[in-house]
Amino acid sequence: MPNVRIRNGAIGDWGGWGIYSDTNADFFTIEDVVLELNGMGGVKLGPKCRAETVCVSECGGDGMVLGEAATVINCKVTDNVGTGIVAGSKSCVISTVVANNGGDGIFTDTNSTIRDCTAMGNVRNGVFCIASCRVLDCNIGDNGKSPPGAAGISLNGPGHQIKGNNVTANQIGIFASPMTVGIWIENNSIIDNGIGLQIHGMANFVVRNCIGTPVVTNGVHASVAPNNHSAKVLNDLGISFTNSNPWANIRLTPE
Repeated sequence: MPNVRIRNGAIGDWGGWGIYSDTNADFFTIEDVVLELNGMGGVKLGPKCRAETVCVSECGGDGMVLGEAATVINCKVTDNVGTGIVAGSKSCVISTVVANNGGDGIFTDTNSTIRDCTAMGNVRNGVFCIASCRVLDCNIGDNGKSPPGAAGISLNGPGHQIKGNNVTANQIGIFASPMTVGIWIENNSIIDNGIGLQIHGMANFVVRNCIGTPVVTNGVHASVAPNNHSAKVLNDLGISFTNSNPWANIRLTPE
């Protein structure tokens, strides 16, 4: 059932999925649709699908489950029992809000891009990526308060680029698992997290981040395992912002 398009409607109070397609049904498009209070979940689509300006809320499972090479743009996925968005490999999630979901905010498989998204108040990780993903210019906060080890951005494999994000008030700001190799974490604002950076793995590159943790909770600014390439965490630079420390990570609160 390829090349199906659903536009301009609302689907709610079903016992199953709001919209469901077979996993072999590709090029399925939904636009300007509202899905709420569906028992099993909001949307489940196959590969090469597209969801644009779709709102999914208060569904009994995941908000959106999408096959590989999916595109999600300008959507809002909130208050679902499971994960907000689960996207297959080679997918792209752009300018989308995921908030107050019972699992992760956004879960992506390999070689995916998440850009200009807002992930707030999700029970587990705000964003969880498997391998070779890009997370760019997102606002990610207040995630991972209940399960131990959850983070604003959680990385589970090699090859990620994490740049230009605002990561605030999560249990852990940015977490890189022991499976990570060659990830690039740069120019992120990592503020008021229980732990700012927790980097395992090896040969990861961590530079030019601004880190501040709450003093009253004895927060840890950065925990970086050996064999990674992390610039020094400096504070009280004053007039010392010069070319002599262009790669430094900056600490905003005392140790």
